[in-house]
Amino acid sequence: MEILFLGTGTSHGIPKIACRCDVCTSKNPKNKRNRSSAYLCLEDGFSILIDTSIDLRTQSLQYNIERVDAVFYTHYHADHIFGLDELRRFNELSGKTIPIYGSKETIDGIKSIFSYVFENNYIPGGGIPSLGTNVINSRFDINGVHFERLEGKHGIFEVSGFRTGKFAYFTDVNYISRRTLDKMKGLDVLVLGALRDTPHPTHFTIDEAVEIIEKVKPEKSYLTHISHEIDHEEISSVLPKNVFLAYDGLKLTV
Repeated sequence: MEILFLGTGTSHGIPKIACRCDVCTSKNPKNKRNRSSAYLCLEDGFSILIDTSIDLRTQSLQYNIERVDAVFYTHYHADHIFGLDELRRFNELSGKTIPIYGSKETIDGIKSIFSYVFENNYIPGGGIPSLGTNVINSRFDINGVHFERLEGKHGIFEVSGFRTGKFAYFTDVNYISRRTLDKMKGLDVLVLGALRDTPHPTHFTIDEAVEIIEKVKPEKSYLTHISHEIDHEEISSVLPKNVFLAYDGLKLTV
């Protein structure tokens, strides 16, 4: 399985509008962060998009994404779902309905926000994505591949990560139960959200994410959903061994 990071930034993206901080004005491309999303390519070529970020069109053009076979949604906050309408183009390319997966809360939220997609009273010719909704349980399959849901809290908000084989992806989280931590052990690669150095009410800090990593002990970990308070080179130099900052365009093979 290959993983491509389409975006590793927080909800504002980096650079942040009208910000002149050192990170937002940095010439280092690893400090340029689109809204968080990733693209999984399975061994048979089947592709799974993690979230439809606001930047999906730009990301697809930048990284030559021409196929989306399914979408996994972590939650229904704007930066993770507002690219949903861009899925129309992938419907055109494949000629197929795209299945989307998420918790009941997430799917219900998406249906409410994008009601025109899921109701039958749209104006003909207006153009809407063709999507099939799938509410996930603790274990679920996508194209015959087994996944396990990881449940967490984003403040009072419910979020979902997932594990498949030796890989897990879990962002926008500030609380993970012991039961879920047990599901995260024995990984080769963990992708975990880590917003900044200073405390935040709904996201792990860098140090808090590292504490989680030390508990579950994956072979390698990559931090994502990163704010403009984090300079790539500066923070990378002080992270523990085998813990890395992800960056837009990073490719991994698991």
